[in-house]
Amino acid sequence: MTTTNLPKGIDQETYDTAKNIILSGFKAGQDENAIKSAMFGEGIKFSDLVRLYKAITIGEGLIRSPKEIKADIEEKVEGTEIIESLEDRETDLTYDELEDDIKRITSEVEGATEKKVIAAFRNALAEHDFDMPKKPKKSKGQKAGKINTAICAAFAKNPELTAKEFETMISAVTTEKSVKKWCRMYKLFSALAMGKELA
Repeated sequence: MTTTNLPKGIDQETYDTAKNIILSGFKAGQDENAIKSAMFGEGIKFSDLVRLYKAITIGEGLIRSPKEIKADIEEKVEGTEIIESLEDRETDLTYDELEDDIKRITSEVEGATEKKVIAAFRNALAEHDFDMPKKPKKSKGQKAGKINTAICAAFAKNPELTAKEFETMISAVTTEKSVKKWCRMYKLFSALAMGKELA
């Protein structure tokens, strides 16, 4: 297996190893974290994982390129009723007026994130001389409550939840930055779920 356009700093052998793992992983229905773990297990440096994963998945058509995602988001944003009606609007917008469209477009466009959709709305609004309203901040209590609810529900459903399953569940309800913090508490949650006494 050869290629003529290797990412900078990546040798052919490493690229081919990563490509085999990624193609096999997608065929087996594995998620991104599982594929990257397999790549790391094969000796691919952590610093190269993200670049290789992105280059290969986009190059092989396994995921959409950022340009394609951005174009689809912008098209949908421009087609929203709120953007189309701005010429006749005299008052500022509130985030509540945009929230349903933001959530809908995020779910409809493959590869979209809320952050990318908000950026597209910001640009579209700026073209009409409107400012993007700020998203109301959730209190730390609200965020922790959502995470605690998810943890309780996961262990109630499966008291023998593995560390990997716990990490996947936590990743879905919190930011990447705080996943490690919550994962350090896995043994505590697991022990409580199994009814074990704590030292």
